Amino acid sequence: MRNSDKKRTLTSNQRGSLRLIAFSAVFIVIFTAVSTVFHPKDGMDTKGYSHYVTYAYRGEEKNTLDVAFIGNSNVYRAFNPIQLWDEYGITSCDIGGPALSMGAIYSCLRDMLETQNLKLVALEANCLYPYSDRNRFDAMAKTALPLYTANAAGSGKTVTVDYNKDFFTDKLDDLNDAILSKVAYEASLMKYHDRWQSLTLNDFTERDKRYYLITKGFLYSKAVQPFLHGDTYMGSPEAKSKELKSKTAEYLEKMKKLCDEKGAVFTVVCAPSGQNWNYAKHYGVQNACDSLGIEFTDYNTEIDKLDGFDWLKDRKDNGDHLNIYGATKVTAAYGKLLSEHFKIAPSKLNESQRAHWNADSKKYHEEVEKH
Repeated sequence: MRNSDKKRTLTSNQRGSLRLIAFSAVFIVIFTAVSTVFHPKDGMDTKGYSHYVTYAYRGEEKNTLDVAFIGNSNVYRAFNPIQLWDEYGITSCDIGGPALSMGAIYSCLRDMLETQNLKLVALEANCLYPYSDRNRFDAMAKTALPLYTANAAGSGKTVTVDYNKDFFTDKLDDLNDAILSKVAYEASLMKYHDRWQSLTLNDFTERDKRYYLITKGFLYSKAVQPFLHGDTYMGSPEAKSKELKSKTAEYLEKMKKLCDEKGAVFTVVCAPSGQNWNYAKHYGVQNACDSLGIEFTDYNTEIDKLDGFDWLKDRKDNGDHLNIYGATKVTAAYGKLLSEHFKIAPSKLNESQRAHWNADSKKYHEEVEKH
């Protein structure tokens, strides 16, 4: 009897586990499906972390994009496709996501090249190293931090920054923001749950429009959190090269080969990133690019090419990502490079397509100017 009872108890536990697994699986499927309904279809998710930001290219008409910027979150904080359209008439899109892996980036690029006949693909270099491998600063030092030249172009103006008594509070706020951003990125329903009152039939029948973003994947912020180590974060120019991991180098080569097959120029660019970049990484990427015949532009070592760039004003989170002011300067410099060096001509669009981009530009500027 005891063995029989034990057998029945085990069977009951197993059934309970199977029910839980089945319920969880069904819940995930329903949750994902409902999320696509709740996601806005007006293209106005200009500041939030949406999962669909990564796939903004799917919201554009076939063969209307000429340039793609790909990478992790640094890419969609640094390159503004609407600005490129306004200033150079070049159509472009950002492919990025929080800590997006090289494998995921490659898959997105391959998917994009199925529908877009790109002229150039620019990989933002921060994704080539783990996010955990960041610069370390003595932010808790009770003495004044090193002097910082406010204008990186060389104005000579300096500021002295004292010990930050709110260091832990600031870091907890940053961590909280990062966690919530990641959750919202993965699950639209959690971010857009309050849209239930404004849902229409179109939200259920036109779910593919969730990929349409007037910013073409760019996310902007007007927040200003100065980076205080603008003269020192790169470390010593004599630093030993930090070579890419073999798997990372393999994906870099695969991206280059894929672009070659599709007739697109493949290049690498690095936006100013005080929390993440240094000479060791610069040399590592340069070596990898040289071996594959890839051109590498590093605005950390050529920051003088960013007209008026200021570490005290152009960061949104203490050196990690650019705010809209920094992104404007990076985009202006790279737009010039696209036009003059890579010879990317204004995109050839028909009247309807041009009207679409002009309308998105108008919406974008109206949105930015509201805040």
